[in-house]
Amino acid sequence: MDNLKQINKGMLAYCLAVIQIAYIIVISIVDISGKYMLYATNTYLISETIVRVVVALISLILGLVAIFQKESKKVRTYISIIISVVVLLGPAWGIIKAIFIILKLN
Repeated sequence: MDNLKQINKGMLAYCLAVIQIAYIIVISIVDISGKYMLYATNTYLISETIVRVVVALISLILGLVAIFQKESKKVRTYISIIISVVVLLGPAWGIIKAIFIILKLN
């Protein structure tokens, strides 16, 4: 048991980021095909967004921790941080837009 290596946080963050990209590609293909109704209710859309934000935050935090890890591959870590930030920009923009709509400053 003592010989087991510590989990590489940079690689885990990179895998989570790649899963996010794959999910976006699959959803885009399904949406473009028009054969399936993706969001039957707003509840499903909200829960999916929350899950995507949580996964992006976990990937971002793991990437930031992995920057300071000695055994981490830095390129994958930086890629995971960039992907996570890009994924988080959508919900952040939606929140800012909602605030302006609530305040009627649009």
